[in-house]
Amino acid sequence: MFKGRFDESPVIKWLLLTNIAVFILDIMLTPEPALGVEVGPSSFFEFGAFTIRDGILKGQIWRLISFQFLHADFFHLLFNLYALFMFGPIVERHFKRSFLTFYLVTGLCGALLFSLLAVVPLGILPEALDTRLIGASAGVFGVLIGVAMIAPTGIVRLLFPPVPLTMRTFALGLIGIQVLLLLGGGNGVGGAIGHLGGALMGYLFFRVTFLRRFLESRARVSGSKGPRKQAAPSKQKKRVYEKKLKPRTKFSSSKSKEVDRILDKINEEGLHSLTEQERKHLQDAGKK
Repeated sequence: MFKGRFDESPVIKWLLLTNIAVFILDIMLTPEPALGVEVGPSSFFEFGAFTIRDGILKGQIWRLISFQFLHADFFHLLFNLYALFMFGPIVERHFKRSFLTFYLVTGLCGALLFSLLAVVPLGILPEALDTRLIGASAGVFGVLIGVAMIAPTGIVRLLFPPVPLTMRTFALGLIGIQVLLLLGGGNGVGGAIGHLGGALMGYLFFRVTFLRRFLESRARVSGSKGPRKQAAPSKQKKRVYEKKLKPRTKFSSSKSKEVDRILDKINEEGLHSLTEQERKHLQDAGKK
């Protein structure tokens, strides 16, 4: 199961391995407490965690990416990677090469929304300049919203309570929980804002992608139906087709004229303009 899933989703594989490797290195670099002295964060946290003061005011923009690979503890890492493992391949198959961009941008937007709300006088982010953001949760929420848009009626069975939910209901339920955490205040406000930022960017990313693909398909359809007079072959080429086909046909004069008309239509409008009946008529002529 793991091999097949990873073969189809190489980006997910490397995201999982990178998060695990960073977590292990972070543990190795964290100093052990001695004589009851409180230990500060490891050098990974000092260098990579996102705060508004460091990431925005001091211009250390790499923190917008690096914080997504840092986790507070084992269970924080476990829940994020489990969700990424379960739902990430669906979104990666949809976006293919642009999935990594989608994932990192949704995570980045979690930090940006946190920064934006920090400067708005809402009174919900006290001491926000030095509040530290870490974790892949914002990107994971973007992935969850992506799956809900790709397969909204897909079934998810919760572990507790053990009830089945559609993917749309599951995603909306998680968003509702984050909104309640945001309104309730407390220590979970920063994380809730990051989650909502990732979910919002995931939704917008999909909407823009759908719109772009729709416009491209409309352009191809309108282009194929447009006039092709400038690209039409010269009259001399038409006569060449007539000379090649007429000696081989054993049709009546009316059927021969129909073949000529179809060939003229191909020369003027292209092969794609033929109806099914015209294609069948041409194939019958070729056989005889």
